[in-house]
Amino acid sequence: MQLTGELSKVSLPNLLQLVRNGELTGKFSLLQAAKTATVVVEKGSIVHAEADVLHGKDALFELFLWANGSFSFIEIEPSSITEHSINPAKYDETTDKLLKEGQSYAEQKRFLDQLRITGQTVLSPAKDARSGKLSESALQLLGEIDGLQPLTAILSRLTLSRKEQIQSLATLLSDGFSVVVEPQEPASMEQTSLPDWVVARLRQDNPDISQAIVDMVVWVDRVKCWMFQADSDFEKIKNMLEKNGGSSVPSSQSYTSENDYLNADVAADLYGSEEAPAKKERSGGRNPARKPSND
Repeated sequence: MQLTGELSKVSLPNLLQLVRNGELTGKFSLLQAAKTATVVVEKGSIVHAEADVLHGKDALFELFLWANGSFSFIEIEPSSITEHSINPAKYDETTDKLLKEGQSYAEQKRFLDQLRITGQTVLSPAKDARSGKLSESALQLLGEIDGLQPLTAILSRLTLSRKEQIQSLATLLSDGFSVVVEPQEPASMEQTSLPDWVVARLRQDNPDISQAIVDMVVWVDRVKCWMFQADSDFEKIKNMLEKNGGSSVPSSQSYTSENDYLNADVAADLYGSEEAPAKKERSGGRNPARKPSND
């Protein structure tokens, strides 16, 4: 007997139930994108399963989550079966029990997916936890969650199988023993309060203060670039004039300083500052003659 098809149309549990009823011996080969898996049955009973690095029951239960992909089944001789990672003679590894547990596992995984539980999820013990009996694996997990550590860090310390992890998480959340901690917004490393007048001025340019600050920084950088370019052009012209005329031309800095002193002289005359003589002296005694008052 040979079977081929799509898992989206016929699920793996239904396929296993089919070969169990027919007491067939053969091998399922499953393919989902780049992932491959194998399930071996002997006289209708599951005796081996592997998927990626998983073997045995863990691999089988993981395959119950495959909602799409392709499968093929071929009959083989019992003597060609070399691996037995599942023992159907054991009570907890009979095909009926595995099918029941596998379907329960798939439901629990879907429940966690609906809650968007991932390795980065943080759980905290519920303040009003219900009383009830928990499995040993669920008790281990409950004893580790503290509202601070992500699940990845906690589960890496516990020796739980994939199935035990899913079952324990689903039980703790569905029965009210733990709750999901909402992620906290990261605190700003540095906060600066601006004076009211600065905020008011920024809002004149843009109601969005953050964007107004960004625009201001960009504008300042542009002005710096223009000033640098102007200084560079001034030096080029200065060197060219000195080369052609032979006379020394003041630098842009000395030109700016001299104008500062002249401006200070004008300010002193306007406001009567006592610093005017000192600034005149620093400027080399140059003070433009003023026309006498008509008075």
